[in-house]
Amino acid sequence: MPQIFRTSLGFDKRIATSPFTVSADILYTKDMQGVYQFGANRKDATQKMYDGRDYYANAAAYTFNSLLGGNSGSVLSNTTMGHSFNFTVGVNMAPKKGFFGSLFYSHTTAKTTTDNQGSNASSAWGATPNINNPNDLFLASSIDALPHRVVGTISYRKEYFNHLATTVSLYYNGASQGRYSFTYNGDVNGDAIAGDLLFIPNNGSDVNFVANTVSYTENKVTKTRTFTPEEQKAAFEQLIANTAYLNDNRGKIAERNGVLMPWLNRFDAKLLQDLFTNIGKNRNTLQFSLDIVNFGNMLNSNWGIQKVRTANTNTPLSVATRGENPTFRMNVFTPSGAVVPELPTTMYQDVRTVGTTWSMQIGLRYLFN
Repeated sequence: MPQIFRTSLGFDKRIATSPFTVSADILYTKDMQGVYQFGANRKDATQKMYDGRDYYANAAAYTFNSLLGGNSGSVLSNTTMGHSFNFTVGVNMAPKKGFFGSLFYSHTTAKTTTDNQGSNASSAWGATPNINNPNDLFLASSIDALPHRVVGTISYRKEYFNHLATTVSLYYNGASQGRYSFTYNGDVNGDAIAGDLLFIPNNGSDVNFVANTVSYTENKVTKTRTFTPEEQKAAFEQLIANTAYLNDNRGKIAERNGVLMPWLNRFDAKLLQDLFTNIGKNRNTLQFSLDIVNFGNMLNSNWGIQKVRTANTNTPLSVATRGENPTFRMNVFTPSGAVVPELPTTMYQDVRTVGTTWSMQIGLRYLFN
């Protein structure tokens, strides 16, 4: 059964007679018996590809054990290689002249051999992005490990006229929006499993592209568009140049979960208006609330907008033919509001839906104590 070692250390320190309290927490976790699955029915590769990874000629992946036939023979096992570290530090401000709030920073590092993104051992094994084959055991960032996050809140409350109180609050959350891997669309090295990590060329022109003809429908008529190898080379080079991770790692195989989504700054605002009076020994309050989600976006339409990957850009290349020097087609996408497919040249696009723009909520509560 899975087993971990975990230890933590934390402290809180009040700063003299001020309203501020500094807090810090450290959490370390080490896998003692981490979950790991592998395919038992694997034959070793005898060739290498141009990027140095193993190549399985004729897709000879499941031939080690004839009793298992064409199955991988998934075996659930253990590993001790995973670990994680989290450090959080911040300051709390107790109410002082109506003001109160907090500001915290958190750093997380987590390394795993697999994110276990599957419904069973076999699907989790095959879904892990890899270099040589899914049995290639190595540590990489966990898909859930966000290295930096900042959370803060500031509030001000004022009572007046003996029966009224107003509270204004502002909440901030800043963090990357997740991690992902650059992989090929298809099985590039013939190991019978997709999810091979992308080799980032020194230049887009180094990739062996073949013509890519795609179909689309315009005015109820089916049409085709062909992208030449030269067009794909130019677009792929532009995509690499416009994407910091790809540009910084030319000539290397992409890391599993090595790419961070863009940083997102989000502000939420809240207004509380209380009308209170004492009835007997109890305070009775009628409270009106106004919440503005993504308050920054209300002030400026370009603020607080989440970024998402342009379609197919994390798998920019589809495998056309396998081999020691394979050929590829660059995946296309159809821009929002368009019908004609295009070659992507930028990694991200804005999310323009109600889920990422600002919204407002009004509430009314009756409180008694």
